Amino acid sequence: MTFLPDLHIRINGSDLPDDAQRDVKAVTVHEDLDAASMFAIELYNWDQNTLAFTWSDDARFAPGNEAEIWMGYVDALQKVMVGDITSLEPAFQADEIPQVTVRGYDRRHRLLRGRQTRSFTKMKDSAIARQIAGDAGLQARVQDSHVTLDYVLQHNQTDMAFLQDRAGRIGYEVFVKEKTLYFQPRQNAMKEAVTPYR
Repeated sequence: MTFLPDLHIRINGSDLPDDAQRDVKAVTVHEDLDAASMFAIELYNWDQNTLAFTWSDDARFAPGNEAEIWMGYVDALQKVMVGDITSLEPAFQADEIPQVTVRGYDRRHRLLRGRQTRSFTKMKDSAIARQIAGDAGLQARVQDSHVTLDYVLQHNQTDMAFLQDRAGRIGYEVFVKEKTLYFQPRQNAMKEAVTPYR
């Protein structure tokens, strides 16, 4: 193995073009256990030949697109982030090449946006988790919680806080990995949580 640092970026499942890859100035991934993990891709944003901005108006970096970031060493990269692009931040400073920062979060952010008040009737906690995952555009991998509940109230809570509360009551754990929400007994969830990306 060659111990030279390397990184690889894919947008919506496609490799970043070579010219965009060359313009990458820095990539930052900040992992957080209690909130959505964040990423930032800084690119030089100027074509000296055409005297035009290169990436700030490029559709591949539009909010909502999927970014996949691999980091490590040449021939030994590991996937460290899959998430949604949420914003573009152009930067213009005197005597410096224009830049743009592509920011985003892992898909937990979909469950942390806004507080909800709603009720669920005649449903299992596992079915509630599956419904909330679908509402957030996530796949669901849930284990049957068996007990059908007459009435459950989500009162002024984010979806993630609500699911964590429900999971805690029955010895389950909830987490999001890439595009999938997991809702399952805590011991199994912990094993899944530490399984490397495939």
